[in-house]
Amino acid sequence: MIYTLTLNPAVDVGLFVSDFHFDKVNRVCSETKVAGGKGINSARVLSSLGLSCTNFVLLGENNGFEYSRLLGDSAGECVFHFVGGEIRENITLKTENENIKINRSGFECNEVEITPFIESIPDKTEADSFIIIAGSLPKGISIDYFIEICKLLKFSGLKIILDVDFLNEEQAIDISPFLLRNNIDEFGRMCGCEFSSDRDATKKILQFYEAGINSIITFGKDGFIGCEDENLIKIIPPDIQEACTVGAGDSLTAGYLYALINGLDFEKRLTYAAGAAAVVVSRRQGEPFLVDKINEFLPLFKIERSII
Repeated sequence: MIYTLTLNPAVDVGLFVSDFHFDKVNRVCSETKVAGGKGINSARVLSSLGLSCTNFVLLGENNGFEYSRLLGDSAGECVFHFVGGEIRENITLKTENENIKINRSGFECNEVEITPFIESIPDKTEADSFIIIAGSLPKGISIDYFIEICKLLKFSGLKIILDVDFLNEEQAIDISPFLLRNNIDEFGRMCGCEFSSDRDATKKILQFYEAGINSIITFGKDGFIGCEDENLIKIIPPDIQEACTVGAGDSLTAGYLYALINGLDFEKRLTYAAGAAAVVVSRRQGEPFLVDKINEFLPLFKIERSII
């Protein structure tokens, strides 16, 4: 069983226009609306791959039932906890040549009202399973409280895959997840620096490895680096006609976890993860995840190997 925790879900709205002009009326050619949030995005891919997921999700009361309707059973079983307010919208305005992304703010809650929900999770999970903890925090939830959540779940026997952008290096090491998954900008903010090259980032990745943390750090179109079991591997993708990048990193997380559970070695896990991300990037937002297309991408990736 795989679990996810999404504290700040979103409704992902895609608006497609043929061209965009400031200070003029821009007519939408088509639009999509998808129940999202990083953990939910990963769970949807995992469910498409045939794995069972249970998702723990905070929902705003104002539009929580609409979110549930949009989600359906696409991500597996869900355990919702309702708080006051509204789930935010993440809006992507896509033209022929560029994407404009706008993330709205959502509901506000407090730690007291969600503590019973959080403390119930260990009783609803199986030890030695994986839990993806991903995404931003809603207003009213502190980083210190988030760290307590992670420690509670880890103490219950869950192995954490962590994909957040608000921790510093010391806090991430304190949580000590099984896997840290960030893009290079998020990783730089975590480490308090801006990486000028793969080499600089690799030095910091190795420091996390020495602290007992495996990692996958993505570089957008330039691929990603994975570090685990004394192996440092970079996956370089081919040129892919991008349709939508929303959820690409979450799909990479899902592909990696699927390959891990199915016993693939580290290199094949990373390649499969890259294939899952490529499927998402090459489709329009809201279109179904086509599992068979992963195998079409696998031979196209370039692999650079190093031994730690």
